[in-house]
Amino acid sequence: MKKMERAIQGKVGIYALANEKHTLLYIGASINPEQRFIRHKYAKPWVVHLHILEFVDDNLAAEKEKEWIKKLLDKGYIIENQEKGWNYISKNIGKPLSNETRQKIRNTLRSLPRKPLTQETKDRIRESLSGRKLSDDHKQKISEGLLRRKNAR
Repeated sequence: MKKMERAIQGKVGIYALANEKHTLLYIGASINPEQRFIRHKYAKPWVVHLHILEFVDDNLAAEKEKEWIKKLLDKGYIIENQEKGWNYISKNIGKPLSNETRQKIRNTLRSLPRKPLTQETKDRIRESLSGRKLSDDHKQKISEGLLRRKNAR
């Protein structure tokens, strides 16, 4: 385990994302802000900077996230994507999502364009998988999954 991970184990990181001009784009909470940043950056290439604001206990995360949004807005920071519904202070922060909402999110994420893999990444994946033996059962499951995915499109 990394040194930083040991220090924050069991805590939730409240973080801010910014673009290359350091315009504040988003405030979020995650048990692993660095990993969450990578996911944001992959989905939204304009996200460039991660600022970890604080680490808090899990039961305080939703409230602290709201506090940080309010605090930064009160200090005059513009949260650029607020008008798109991101980071508005809501009574629903921290509550479980309905199955309908989860499906809408899933469909939206599937429709987003993905960055093509670089040749270097393709080579690393190929190298890590070379020599790997798959059972007939595993091959069958892969085939069924690919067919389901193809038919879903």
